[in-house]
Amino acid sequence: MKRELSRRQVIGSSAAAGVALAISPRPARAQEVTLRAVSAWTAGTAFSKPFERYVEHVNQIGKGVLRINYLGGGAKIMNVFDMGKSLRTGVFDMLNSTSGYYGDLMPESNTMKLKRISYAKFRANGGYDFYDNLVQKKVNAKWVGRAKGDVPFNVYLSERAPVVEKPDFKGLKLRVSPNYRAFFSALGATLVQTQGSEIYTAMERNVVDGYGWPIQGIDELGLLPVTKRRIEPGFFVAPNEILVNLNVYNKLNSAQKKVLDDAAAWVETWLDKYEIDENEKAKKLQADNGIKVVTLTGVDAEKYLKIAYDSSWDEIMKIAPENGPRLRQLMS
Repeated sequence: MKRELSRRQVIGSSAAAGVALAISPRPARAQEVTLRAVSAWTAGTAFSKPFERYVEHVNQIGKGVLRINYLGGGAKIMNVFDMGKSLRTGVFDMLNSTSGYYGDLMPESNTMKLKRISYAKFRANGGYDFYDNLVQKKVNAKWVGRAKGDVPFNVYLSERAPVVEKPDFKGLKLRVSPNYRAFFSALGATLVQTQGSEIYTAMERNVVDGYGWPIQGIDELGLLPVTKRRIEPGFFVAPNEILVNLNVYNKLNSAQKKVLDDAAAWVETWLDKYEIDENEKAKKLQADNGIKVVTLTGVDAEKYLKIAYDSSWDEIMKIAPENGPRLRQLMS
């Protein structure tokens, strides 16, 4: 397991690389503000690439007004489950992360994966603003945009794993994250939570029989050699939000905020088509590496997805009873 970095170590290691982290934006020139950003995923990987395009676009259109200093991402920065807390307290200014990684601060964040309507409808019905207000209150952050389209999750199994022919995971040891903990539990699996970087070792040593992960990115984790089956249909969507520390955001002027908003709108113009293409590339890569598809059909597929959503919403109602019902209404 990679050693987690304390706030002091994060600051120290960044300084050693010639980059100083600070609590609030530091003027690079008289009119230009610099935001320090990190990602929950290693730079150049599937779940950081769209964010990195966002950063590049901000730096193009924001010259003289606002720029982003991207410090990288993944476990080399810190444990991904600590990044939400670090954003809230101002260790860095901007974060690209999936909502499930900051669920300790905001239990309602676990609803984003359950959204079954388009983002356009989610904005029109007030859902976007409702969720953003919760993020501001509980995470001390502003949701300025998204950095991922509709990317479904799947279950992946090793060669030694029991055969799955029905929506029943009894006998399976599965690596989980908060995104699908309730679902896998409802299917009877034994749950093991680790960081993504530890999945390969857990699979190789038979600590787990499989894992949940989006359709994209298992190759980047080096998991193709230990993965032999993928269960379809996919479920949920893998949400990524671009968040800015609220204290920092509120100090920006209207022109600086406009740069962030315009870049977020630009992402929307290409993101969904991009994800469709990337999903298909990922499926082909998996097939080319010998991963076979196990497809649940008919009543079994319907039951599988019903358990996925019902168990996850049930969990939300327990951990976020005040806002869970409203979010379900807005997202369904």
